[in-house]
Amino acid sequence: MPLSEREQHALDLLERSLAEDDPELARRMGSRYSPAAATSPLFGLTMLCVLAAGFALVLLGSASQLFWLAALGAFIAGSTPFLAGFWITRRR
Repeated sequence: MPLSEREQHALDLLERSLAEDDPELARRMGSRYSPAAATSPLFGLTMLCVLAAGFALVLLGSASQLFWLAALGAFIAGSTPFLAGFWITRRR
């Protein structure tokens, strides 16, 4: 039987608290939350560079009238937030 939305939220809060209090135990238990990934400056910089590269491809594709290049850039720029969310909550 699946958890209710309220129960799932409470479980997520407990899991996040565990990951912040004892990262090693959370890693061994398979926590989905990785506070180190979420707060890493390198992670933020990497996601910003991927986003900028996507926008650059959109501009380049539009300027050179290459639809496929602009579409690729839009896909990259649009999927960056989802990639970041997946990376932060991935299972180890």
